[in-house]
Amino acid sequence: MQLRRAFEEGRYTAQSQEIFTALVSGTYSVDELALQYDMKPNAIYQLKSRVTRDVAKRIESYKKKYGSDDLLDLWENMLNEEGGK
Repeated sequence: MQLRRAFEEGRYTAQSQEIFTALVSGTYSVDELALQYDMKPNAIYQLKSRVTRDVAKRIESYKKKYGSDDLLDLWENMLNEEGGK
């Protein structure tokens, strides 16, 4: 959910989204993606790190907002907010 929001906000190009999704889904390795997109493997690792950090910050903000570390509570609150839009 937070990943989708990060992508929808335009922080990442369509190509970056494709690369990250393929990487975390296990569809391709870093080396395969680097060859496919004519990038250095380090750039793929940096992209993964940036996106992961962004999502982690979003989750932390929800922890502060709702005063809870319970992931099920956070998930429920995020879903409620999503449904309220």
